[in-house]
Amino acid sequence: NAKIERVLAWFGASKDHNIVYTFRNDKENKDVYFVIDLGNERAGYLHFDIDTSENAFVDISYGEHLKDLRVRSHVGGRNFANRCVCKEGRSQFTYYFRRIAGRYMQVHVSGFNHLTIYDVGIINTDYPVKHTGKFICGDSLHEKIHDVSKNTILCCMHERFEDSPWREQGLYGSDSRNQMVAGYYAFSEFEMPKSSHELLARSVREHGHINTCAPCGIELFLPSFSFVWFISLKDYLDYSGDLATLENLWSQLEFMLDTYT
Repeated sequence: NAKIERVLAWFGASKDHNIVYTFRNDKENKDVYFVIDLGNERAGYLHFDIDTSENAFVDISYGEHLKDLRVRSHVGGRNFANRCVCKEGRSQFTYYFRRIAGRYMQVHVSGFNHLTIYDVGIINTDYPVKHTGKFICGDSLHEKIHDVSKNTILCCMHERFEDSPWREQGLYGSDSRNQMVAGYYAFSEFEMPKSSHELLARSVREHGHINTCAPCGIELFLPSFSFVWFISLKDYLDYSGDLATLENLWSQLEFMLDTYT
């Protein structure tokens, strides 16, 4: 309906990709926006395929929840959104240099004479794992919670463990411990925990504490997270049996303990 000022449309992983959304601007229809439900939490590369007039503005924001059918993408002075100034005609674009994440996307297009939306979404960048762990209890809700939890861990596994695939994408000594333990059961995967532990070890400062994130370029640390890291290493040894990695980190551990005592 060209007379409504804003158009709300939902389409996600299950939509028929043969369907396209076409609009033409007029005096009453100044802009349009879409709220897209991706079906579940995802992490990966922004991708869109649109056909519009020259100098149309396409603003794409992304987040993990809705309020009043709007994507909440502005948090603490940080704005999780991208803008594209379009050329005339069809544009197919994938941004490979930064991962984004979320359950919902909001696409706002303004300044156009014609607009056709073919596709907007996230191309998943899942870390390769084997789903070795299973949970069957006869309760569909609890089994669904298990499946959602595994997907949550996957969204936080890329070059390292991340506290959040959407906001900071940082490796923390305490957050990662919980993710690693869950991952031991779900995936029996030890290469990423090993790599993350080695990265944390290289971020130990002269005061004996791990930087808030590893790697991290600011002087900020949480003492309790440094202590949790010792527990995380004990977990890693119990589940993996990889004594050699702990032997390589032993000098760092001794330095930390000596500093504390």
